[in-house]
Amino acid sequence: MRKIGASLTTAALTASLIVVPVVGSNAESEAADVSTQTIEVDGVASAALRDDTVLEAAVEEDIPTAVEADIPQPEAKENLSADILHKLSNPGDSSEIDEDQLAALSVKKTTKPFMLAGITWAADSDVEVVTADARLLEDGEWTEWTSLELLPAQEGDKRAGTEPIVSPNATGVQVRVLTTEGTTPKDLEVTLVDPGESDNDNVMASDNSIPSSAEASQSATALKPKVVPRETWMGAGDAKLTTWTQDYSARLDAMYVHHTAGSNTYGKSDGAKIVRSVYTYHAKTLGWGDIGYQFLVDKYGNIFEGRHDAIESLPVGAQAAAYNTGTIGVSALGNYETAQPTAELIEALTKVLAWKAYEHGLDPLATTRLLTGAGSSARAKTGTYVTVPTILGHRDTNATACPGKNLYPRLAAIRADVAKRVNATTATYGSYTPALATPKVNKVNSVILSDKVTISWDPVPGATRYHVMTRLANKGNALGADNWWALHKNVTTSNTTLTFAAGQTRYVAVRAVNATGHSFPVKVAQITRPVAATTAKASSGWTNQSATAHYSGTAKRATTTGRTLDFGSVAATRKVAVVGSTGPSAGNIEVLVDGKVRGTLNFNAGTAKNNVIKTLDLGQATKGNITLRTAGTGSSWMVAGVAFQPVEQGAPKLPDSKSPTSKSPSQGLAVPSVTKLPAKSAPVQLHTTATYRWKKAQGAVAYEIGIKQSNFNRAVPTKVKIHAKTTKLSYKLKIPAGHTVRAYVRSVGSDGKTSKWAALGTINRPPTTKHLIRTTGAKKWTKPRDKRYYRGYVLQANKKGATIKVNKVKGVKRVAVTVSTAPNSGNLAVYAGKTRVKTLSLTSQKTVYQKRFIVNLPKTYSGTISLKSMNNKPVRVSAVTLLR
Repeated sequence: MRKIGASLTTAALTASLIVVPVVGSNAESEAADVSTQTIEVDGVASAALRDDTVLEAAVEEDIPTAVEADIPQPEAKENLSADILHKLSNPGDSSEIDEDQLAALSVKKTTKPFMLAGITWAADSDVEVVTADARLLEDGEWTEWTSLELLPAQEGDKRAGTEPIVSPNATGVQVRVLTTEGTTPKDLEVTLVDPGESDNDNVMASDNSIPSSAEASQSATALKPKVVPRETWMGAGDAKLTTWTQDYSARLDAMYVHHTAGSNTYGKSDGAKIVRSVYTYHAKTLGWGDIGYQFLVDKYGNIFEGRHDAIESLPVGAQAAAYNTGTIGVSALGNYETAQPTAELIEALTKVLAWKAYEHGLDPLATTRLLTGAGSSARAKTGTYVTVPTILGHRDTNATACPGKNLYPRLAAIRADVAKRVNATTATYGSYTPALATPKVNKVNSVILSDKVTISWDPVPGATRYHVMTRLANKGNALGADNWWALHKNVTTSNTTLTFAAGQTRYVAVRAVNATGHSFPVKVAQITRPVAATTAKASSGWTNQSATAHYSGTAKRATTTGRTLDFGSVAATRKVAVVGSTGPSAGNIEVLVDGKVRGTLNFNAGTAKNNVIKTLDLGQATKGNITLRTAGTGSSWMVAGVAFQPVEQGAPKLPDSKSPTSKSPSQGLAVPSVTKLPAKSAPVQLHTTATYRWKKAQGAVAYEIGIKQSNFNRAVPTKVKIHAKTTKLSYKLKIPAGHTVRAYVRSVGSDGKTSKWAALGTINRPPTTKHLIRTTGAKKWTKPRDKRYYRGYVLQANKKGATIKVNKVKGVKRVAVTVSTAPNSGNLAVYAGKTRVKTLSLTSQKTVYQKRFIVNLPKTYSGTISLKSMNNKPVRVSAVTLLR
């Protein structure tokens, strides 16, 4: 059996850090030295299995179904994995773990003292983790197993993992991981964080008086509590771990309440240590580049700044998968599934929520609509809206028990208290006024011909710098939702120069910033640079006219009507701006969308002039193929470029999965040409994902993926269900264990019409070993482990008559048996019901760890498929796949 890696890697962060004296911090104190220990876990340690308690069920939080969010049905559970669905359907299930799913188990290991432990693995690991559990050595005794919440992996993540478990006095750890098929995740590790010690850990925000609205001198500081800043709690050299891309929410729509789980026995000086530990785990171990929460509060009433710039702004965090933009997260340190929140903690939560609600004009008693982005733990389907309270618990939108059964019911009273404070402050000071005035920006053209443009604004009194913020889109694409900004530049002057590629659009905003505040961002302009006319597909009758006087150095010239320039498809264009030449002989330019004239631009003028911009407003966001056509009575048409000016969009329009055949196939749209699946994927796929590929189809602007899918004990559907939409020429599909998936692709035209379906291929995955019913006693099956076997182990029997059965199969045509062959191995018979179909010899000259036999059944069969050992020699089986 595989054993846990013995090496411990300790990384000490020793660079110095200047501590800023905010809320009474000691500027002369040295910041703490944070160290991490990494323990590699390679499969199941045989020594650990001698302990009967390793298979005991973990203490875990029940995922509630009763929440305050309005989640669209029946789509609500479509994003959730099978284990989460099981918890939703079976709250309080306390059965022992499924040994067949046991993928990794470490030995009990004593370590150096640590405060936080978390389990991570490679994000590209082709394994679905079901649960990850840990138990700690605290004060010389081992705790019970605790189930750690799985963190949803986001696109671009290098590490996947769990929420951490926190303990103020741990000196040992043991972990176990269960996966759907018992296969160990790639690069599985346990990370332990020791936050070190600092005198600043004793500097608490609650040691200072917190101003009430009656004490504040102006609205900009009303309701603003004292907060322990990052510079106070952060470890030595830890600032370099803050590498996140600085995206900001453009507005605040809702505020999440969380808890961190773990121990509730921490002391007064432990709050800063816990925050420091969580930061190290989020920023370094998981690679997020910062802590996920905007604020954290402890049971003593201390408020800690979390994500960088959270005090003065709305940085996008990692507080609620699929809903991070437009929201903030305030996390309560402790496990409030088991403990009651203290009055001090409730007060600290209320202060933060009231402060931010007043600052951003949020009604604490109202509801709001949030758009569901990508996030594997979201209860709702991607692209749909959910209606939630403006102050909500993490469980309202995601499949989790957070913030715990003892804190969640307190949210109603917290909302009422927050509303009372906000209303009182508004009555005294009026609406919130930023500490700095909003910059007054000078006008800039919406279409530019240079690759650079300078924007400027009047200096703001008191400002020490300015944030230049943008949203970006390329030719004809939407700028996206209007609820976020990306920080593009940080400047100290009252102007900046931006660079544009051809066809690019930037939506630009500026805000003033100083050490204690900022202004609201002011939207400067939407600026687009044209694409060159030479990039269009030209009909006959056009010539190139090269001259430095023309935009991009070359214009297209025609001398007769009916000549066209095809610029291809756009996704969300509101205005089409044509860069051309005017003159007495110049004619008109017609703008066509998908072959229909949408407007005409007149370039006829008494004076000849190059690079004249004429704009057609299409009236709304328009998608389709854009073509220019010469028209009118002129004798010369000159086009140098075209700018496609997009509009901002909200929720993406997704295909209706309930009516996949509602659109009739388009006769003029090519069907995609499919690339054949490799032999390792079809008809049997052992791993959890398969990638389908096809070639670009003429006229297609996107592609829809359709599937027919069912488990081995259900018939495969006859109708295609739309699964996804993509603009790429490949799609990675997750194949659940035991399922047959028939995948299809079709082209989508600019008018929304579709082609006929093209079959991508059929893939069958073997059921998990818990579906393989095995004989016991004298004819029992054992589980030798070796990473060269599929799933890291094999089922072995040494007695004649030892049997494996798969019951209630439906519509099976062939059976694929994955085995290990070796010298002096036995024979294995395949049965359909009581009929022996074929006998397989598992003897080979040398050991083969994964060999596949495919057995054709006499006819399509439903019932029980069995494998039986035919002699008293070893037979080893890894998987049974039902091909349909």
